[in-house]
Amino acid sequence: MYRLEYFTDAVAVWTKLADNYPDFELTEKARFQTARTLFDLGETTAAVKAFQSFIVKHPTSDRIKDAQLQLAHAYYNAGDYKNAIPRYQEFLALYPQAEEAVSVQDFLQMSYVQVGKSDEELEKLTQGQSKSGVLADLYWSKGAKAFNDKDYKLALGYFEKVMIDFPASSLAPQAAFYRGECFYLQERPEEAAAAYRNFLAQFPNDAQAPTALFRLGVSLFNLNRFEEAAVTFEGLVQKYPDDPMAANAAENIPLAYAKIGKIGDSEKAYEALLQRTTDPKKRATLIMQIAQIKEKNGVPAEAIAYYEQIPSTEEEYGEGIYAIGSIYARSGEADKETKTYEKVLSMTPKDNVYRIAALGRLAELYISKGQAQKALAVYQDVAANATDETALTNAKTRLEELQKVIGN
Repeated sequence: MYRLEYFTDAVAVWTKLADNYPDFELTEKARFQTARTLFDLGETTAAVKAFQSFIVKHPTSDRIKDAQLQLAHAYYNAGDYKNAIPRYQEFLALYPQAEEAVSVQDFLQMSYVQVGKSDEELEKLTQGQSKSGVLADLYWSKGAKAFNDKDYKLALGYFEKVMIDFPASSLAPQAAFYRGECFYLQERPEEAAAAYRNFLAQFPNDAQAPTALFRLGVSLFNLNRFEEAAVTFEGLVQKYPDDPMAANAAENIPLAYAKIGKIGDSEKAYEALLQRTTDPKKRATLIMQIAQIKEKNGVPAEAIAYYEQIPSTEEEYGEGIYAIGSIYARSGEADKETKTYEKVLSMTPKDNVYRIAALGRLAELYISKGQAQKALAVYQDVAANATDETALTNAKTRLEELQKVIGN
């Protein structure tokens, strides 16, 4: 009947055999097979009773070890973790070298979790045992919750448990990364840098590697280790050029080099960033920065070439024009200076501070050339649009003076 899969009928026959012939040589096997079949059928309550009966009536049987293990499993499958625990503990005490010992430890630890043992109790109860993957899941979920609640100190402890107790777990890379995040968000850059380096060394191809590289660069920057930061950011850009973090890293490279006075490297970094930047506003800012570096480095012609690349539609345009005019002023090229400042006459917005400053200089150039009428028009523009009190007062004073000259 069993072989024909009439399992319930088979159990009934074996039970009848055991009840009617308790001393028969096959009774022991019949009782064990009854318990196993009930277990396989999912009738856990009946299976528990059957295995208990077998253990009591056949304590010296060769099948006693399997019966004790199956009884523990029957409790576990029934959701009776409280009774499963002592059965698993008893099995491990009686058969510590059994091939099933590792899996029994897993079930035992899962039972501890199911009955709500505290972290301290779990640590004590599992000491010396191989850790079950269920504990890795438990520690990870608790760590993730603490992290989301911004309790980074608590989260750190759980992530470190996963890393130490479950180094081969699929959760280990995440735990290693978020360990770094805990330090980073607590503004502990030294420890964050070490944690991110450890993560990248162990899991260089993890999906979080670009973010870890960026965070490592920021941590080094905050530690004033600017050259290391720049090299780290460069590594990110080279290895992950299309990652969103690469754009942020590229912006930090020139800043890091500038901090240690490597102006040439800073300038090259800005130029590389300019090549990969498509946003018009960001491009205008970068062009301005490169031009300013070149001007400081004493190459005014190259600086002018960059200032002239700033589109008239961008906010930096007025500043760029004013900077070009200032370069010509220092070199005594008044005609070029005049033509440069004249470009802001049609510029908007009209109250732009650099436009107003350029107009003030333009008006004075006109005066120096005896073009009082042009100077008058320019100062009228300044008076109508300036928001700076000093520029406004100066324009009004100069207008009065010019009107007297023109009137005479």
